[in-house]
Amino acid sequence: MLLNTAKVFYRYLYSIVNVNNLLSHGFANKLPDLDISKVKTSDTLFILGSGASVNDFTDRQWEEIGKHDSIGINYWVIHEFVPRYLMFELPFPPRDKYFFDALEFRKEKYKNVPIIFKGLYRNRSTFGDFKSLVAKFPSSLLKNMYLGKEFAINAKTKDEFAQTLNRLNKIGFFRARKRMRTLAQHRGTISCAIIFGIKSGYKKIVLCGVELNNDKYFYSERSEYYKSLGIVTPETGQVGANHLTNTALSSAIPISHSIFMMKDFFKENYKIDLEVAITGSVLYPELNLYNWQS
Repeated sequence: MLLNTAKVFYRYLYSIVNVNNLLSHGFANKLPDLDISKVKTSDTLFILGSGASVNDFTDRQWEEIGKHDSIGINYWVIHEFVPRYLMFELPFPPRDKYFFDALEFRKEKYKNVPIIFKGLYRNRSTFGDFKSLVAKFPSSLLKNMYLGKEFAINAKTKDEFAQTLNRLNKIGFFRARKRMRTLAQHRGTISCAIIFGIKSGYKKIVLCGVELNNDKYFYSERSEYYKSLGIVTPETGQVGANHLTNTALSSAIPISHSIFMMKDFFKENYKIDLEVAITGSVLYPELNLYNWQS
């Protein structure tokens, strides 16, 4: 347990050093510079994952999502729906090229969207060549890009994950605020987006495109369509019936387990509802189905 804590602390320090180095060069803004109160328009946040189920959403469902706040994660930038926020973790080369090409293609639509660039330890090699990294981003988007500092919640068991939630809660980590300094995640960006929603004070968080039970992404199922627009889509990197983040590892519980625990924890402690958009997700029925009005 002590060794695990030391590893987490080291990786968080590494993240801080990387992020501070980029900030010192004038790249992007600090995450605390993002005033959530000036962006937030709703008590409901839709988290937009890459699962293929979003291709089945009706126009009315998209209209409903558009009436609330939403955050797209990672390759969501390929999709034509522009969310309230975008959060991403850079893919490793050569897959990063697809992300940057899509960002360049959509840059006009995202010119007023707060973009949260995760400063995770795993991005350490990406941060190495500063000039090369900056050159890949559309210059017009740097003004609304916010570089985050987050730490990984490493939990081999449900008990370890519960202990971490309780410890963070005791120091006020999850308290709603209009500016935040630090985020956290377990296994994937989806959990980081959930914690962002909690700390931003949303009362209902709805997971869309988070099936976790297949290898299909919205862009892989419509690759020819996006190609016709000028966007070449990447391979999903997923194989088989279980999403990689939802596989049990010797070092980490599946992400569905941590989401279930967060659902109960945040409902009990903050009266926040964590729901899912469709019944075809691994998360249903443990997570309630969102009540679409359309």
